Amino acid sequence: MLDELTQYYGFNRVIQISQLIEDFVFSIAQYNGFRSWYSHEKSNVEVARILIRIANLYYNCSAIIASQLCPDENCLYEPTYYTKLVLILFSLFAMMEDLVRNDETIGSSLTSYTISTELKNISLKLVIPQLALPERKWFDLLNKIEEYFELFKTDVEQIPLKGRLFKNGHPFVCLPSRIVNHLHYKECSGTQNFLVEVAERSAFGQILHCYQTKTKESVNIRVSFLANNNIWIEANNETFVSRSYLNGLPKFFLEDSSHLENETKFFYSHWYVNDKILIKNENKTVKLVIDLNNNEIYSNDHDKFLIPFTKDAFDPSNVLYTIFSRFEDENYILALKNNQQDSEAVIIYLPRLNLKFSIQGQKIKSEDFKDYRLSPNQHINTLFGLPQYLVIELDIETNNPIKFNRKIIIPYHPIENKKAFFSNAIQFNLDKVGKPAYFSYEIDENVKSLNSETTAGSLYLALLYFKTATLDKDAFLEMNGYEVCAEILKTCWQNCQYSDIEFNIILKFFESTCPDLEKPWSNYAGKEEEMFKSAIHGLNPHHRNTYAIFLRLIYLLLSSYQTDFLIKPDGISFQLLLDFQGSY
Repeated sequence: MLDELTQYYGFNRVIQISQLIEDFVFSIAQYNGFRSWYSHEKSNVEVARILIRIANLYYNCSAIIASQLCPDENCLYEPTYYTKLVLILFSLFAMMEDLVRNDETIGSSLTSYTISTELKNISLKLVIPQLALPERKWFDLLNKIEEYFELFKTDVEQIPLKGRLFKNGHPFVCLPSRIVNHLHYKECSGTQNFLVEVAERSAFGQILHCYQTKTKESVNIRVSFLANNNIWIEANNETFVSRSYLNGLPKFFLEDSSHLENETKFFYSHWYVNDKILIKNENKTVKLVIDLNNNEIYSNDHDKFLIPFTKDAFDPSNVLYTIFSRFEDENYILALKNNQQDSEAVIIYLPRLNLKFSIQGQKIKSEDFKDYRLSPNQHINTLFGLPQYLVIELDIETNNPIKFNRKIIIPYHPIENKKAFFSNAIQFNLDKVGKPAYFSYEIDENVKSLNSETTAGSLYLALLYFKTATLDKDAFLEMNGYEVCAEILKTCWQNCQYSDIEFNIILKFFESTCPDLEKPWSNYAGKEEEMFKSAIHGLNPHHRNTYAIFLRLIYLLLSSYQTDFLIKPDGISFQLLLDFQGSY
């Protein structure tokens, strides 16, 4: 239990347990002097067993604390600390004596029972005074009491004077700083430390110094020192493989791209066993298996084998590679096949965007948009300057002359600031994906428009037109980018507060750097001057259409009652809007 406590909860939790036991003992001693302190809901034997366990637990906690405070293996307890240890153990055995003395069944036999030690015969009545002797190895006496009553068994030896635990002749210690601060250990286990047993092992023709935790059956965790300041980490007969040795793999094999929380990446851990590398998530669940003998990669989630979607492993002339590598970073594209010997993919999966397509003959069907397939024509006559999108169409075979609307899927990435102000091409930050991961729009060929089902989607579409705007007319919408943006913003009016996603999209119009795509809008209170200074003064020359868009956005913000950040504490409100009017 203590191994688990120190491993999963840390050294501070051991201190808390120790203090809890002290409070328990002192509270009993204060009110009744250890007499009639227990109820009769449990039998005396059960209560005795509990007391023995508490005594063992407290001593173990004390040994851990001493080993942390005094790393020297030959250290002694501080006098005050040792006095408190003896006092608590004295109190626990006083409670034990009061318990057994009043027991009709075991009281009489225990009183007359004597224990042979290397010093002299000691009856139970003499146990407590003996505990006060610093040189007394009280644990040996405790073991004999436990053995007699079959209360508890352990293979751990305790030496109070050294403040150490010994198991099978080897001392218990915490992992040394040389291991805890090692980059590979931090990658594997973070900053956690726990009790380990010092041991030696024979490997690679030499004797290695190691630290381990183990059960009677096998070693759970073992860390061994190697040459050149390297360490060898094992867990359940598996060897930890650092990401530094796997940099040649696509990023999908290194990080859990389907699990993002507050834009924090969660990395996989990699373990070698039997010529295979097991790729596990943070819950130790095996997600992927790399077979080094067959050069195959198996996905447990999909029950299929992988074809790495890279230029070296996938035919660049293949239409699948051309389409999907334009839409998503190839490091996060999985091509899946049914069997090891197959060479053709049956599924294309984009884990960051949570999009999946099944390949059925000549058709590539979407599994997220019902009855839709990938359109052979991946171009639309609008949004020139947007580098990434997918076009899908209804998978319907009909002779009906009615033309069904297609859809366009656009990933939600942060937009980088333009390096050249005269360029209308958008540069996405591909390292980050927002929530939602993408927006989809229906392409209405009849009324010449792109339609979104959400306000956030409409704002994002308006932002894309704004960032790619020129004064040239759009071939599809027959307006320039600024005009299209203004028309879309008219549909985004609402008289309630915008969501965090919607508000952060609005900020992107003002060239505000928003590291968090979903950062709460309240976090920007008091930062209005910094947020909108580029709109007032201009980092780059602004066309008058740009100012018109800015005014439209301010109007939307005012209409949504989201004006707290525009009002100064001194009561002078909407100074920002006045600055806009003056500039315009």
